[in-house]
Amino acid sequence: MLASFARVARHGFALLDLSRHMLPLAIVSVAGRLLFRTPISVCDGVASVKQAYTPEEARRIADGAVTGSRVDRVFPFRFLVSAPGA
Repeated sequence: MLASFARVARHGFALLDLSRHMLPLAIVSVAGRLLFRTPISVCDGVASVKQAYTPEEARRIADGAVTGSRVDRVFPFRFLVSAPGA
């Protein structure tokens, strides 16, 4: 998918994602019960954090898919994957 983004992007692409970590998992598990309106939202939030990539995993994937890609931490427990366009 990253290679396709780079192929069709005129100027490049940027993809922001959540990092897999115990603290966001704990926050989503507790706060989700208070903030989300449906039980499926709570389950989906927890599953999303558990299945997220770490920045190191994202870097390996991006390096294999797009030449010149970068992975930068931009906020606690978030990272940005970016690369120039074709």
